[in-house]
Amino acid sequence: MDFDFNHNDFFRSTVEHAESRLVRRLFSLTPIYDSWKTGQRIDDRSKAFSLSDVTLYTSLESCAQCSGIMSLAGVKQIVYLQNDFTTYMIGNIMYNLANQVETTGADGTKKKLPGAPMPVPAAKVGVAEFDRLNEANFAFCSMLRNPDKLDPPPAFFISEDGGVRDASPSITSFLCTDDARDIFEQGVKKFDGFSPRYPKFRFPDAGPDVLSNEKCLEEAIAFYKYADVDGYRGSPHKL
Repeated sequence: MDFDFNHNDFFRSTVEHAESRLVRRLFSLTPIYDSWKTGQRIDDRSKAFSLSDVTLYTSLESCAQCSGIMSLAGVKQIVYLQNDFTTYMIGNIMYNLANQVETTGADGTKKKLPGAPMPVPAAKVGVAEFDRLNEANFAFCSMLRNPDKLDPPPAFFISEDGGVRDASPSITSFLCTDDARDIFEQGVKKFDGFSPRYPKFRFPDAGPDVLSNEKCLEEAIAFYKYADVDGYRGSPHKL
């Protein structure tokens, strides 16, 4: 449907996280169409109701702000590629505490929706990079938190004159390292060469609009190319 990036630096704000920006736009600007038609309504329902069946994918576990906004939006679930150990698993806490809300579908059937999105670590869907990123992040933090064991003491960044040293073990510092980049790069190569084990499989008793595995993969690749080449989210939603 849509995508976004973290733009804290761009907007000089600490709250312009990708999930927050994405969900806020889907609520307010979906009448603006792009090639993926994010503005299409389903059964004349509101935009917010349509989000109740949406899965959001993100590279990093969501913070309290983004988890709260997704809860307000009714996002169904979120799959994340790496733990952020500074968030205290807030998404899991919110999901476990939230009440199950009952709603009536367009066909009259009743179903329960979570009051907060279900957090799904990517390892649960077979993405090996989840564990690799977490292990590399642990090693990075351990190195910076034990400076006395190395000579010279480690730092994430050292200015040319040595006057500025950044030894913060933050997640954003780790994601700027060569180790993190290598893991992402290897994951991209796996995605480029991926083929489904059962290409013609479709969900049992699915309607005619439900895609087969191979068609889902084609759609995912096409969307990735759109986001990588044509799309941008540094400014308001493109017209």
